[in-house]
Amino acid sequence: MATADPGIVLLNSEGQFRQDIGRVGQGPFEYQGPLVLRFNNERLAVWDRGNRKLITFDQDGQALQEWTGISRNFSNFALQGDTLFGYHGGGLRENYIAAYARQDRGNASIQLGQASGAHFPLSLLDGSSPIAYDATQQQLLYASPAEPIMHVYNTDTGATSTVDINDNAFNTDAVQDYQRLEDINSDILGASEQAFKSSRFSSIHAVGGGVTLAVLQHGVLEYERSFSEAVEDQTGGGTLDVGDVVTNTRRLHVHLLDANGEQDACQSLSLSEEAFETDDPILGPTDRGFLTLRTQTNEAGDIDYVLTEYYVPDTY
Repeated sequence: MATADPGIVLLNSEGQFRQDIGRVGQGPFEYQGPLVLRFNNERLAVWDRGNRKLITFDQDGQALQEWTGISRNFSNFALQGDTLFGYHGGGLRENYIAAYARQDRGNASIQLGQASGAHFPLSLLDGSSPIAYDATQQQLLYASPAEPIMHVYNTDTGATSTVDINDNAFNTDAVQDYQRLEDINSDILGASEQAFKSSRFSSIHAVGGGVTLAVLQHGVLEYERSFSEAVEDQTGGGTLDVGDVVTNTRRLHVHLLDANGEQDACQSLSLSEEAFETDDPILGPTDRGFLTLRTQTNEAGDIDYVLTEYYVPDTY
């Protein structure tokens, strides 16, 4: 678990502290800003946005390997052996997936994902970088946040295919005025604000055996004040004050796909205002559904970490 310090800690099943993982710094196997954590083949993989590198640790917290020399930051990643697939967020690149071999020191060997249109404003938001690796099928799964389409790249053969997600609620009209990079560059706050009112493909989770969870967000999240107004009144680098939430119809559609890309189940979840303020990260699937994680401040002013399990039904 990445903490706000920044640091990484290991907790037991009761939520009790066991040990620290790694340490803050700029040296070998040290991190400045751990952003994304993934478990892969009994390894913990950490993307450090502060030093722009990937670090892996074993289950006891001992450092194993590093991927260094990468010039661009990732908003998400997937790991296949010694190949790192990075998802370039921020919305301002034509190809949003790049593959890096550890020995190649940051030189991308493969470019995937053609960005256009609504991809640009939607990828400005956290939690809009859907990517996963299914080791049982040797497939990289990824998507643009702007389309209900999952792309499949076979890492063994190089073959590509797509899976359409049947979700009639998907609508990106809210960002139609920000479909060009020049529109975003001239009004990045407006683009970000409109993105909160749009559907987006949020995340992908490979359960194994070809079974996948595809998570799409819908609805509107709107505050009392616009982002531009809040920035104008911001002083001394303080917290951006956008006021209270006035509209929150945001919900998740969690689609369960089988090995053939057929939709076995879908659940619609309406999350709380607090959940969407922290934009609950999906931690991954369980036997019955999936886990989310959010933080909240308790009465003593300390941070509590709240794990929630959502159940995915067998049928629509």
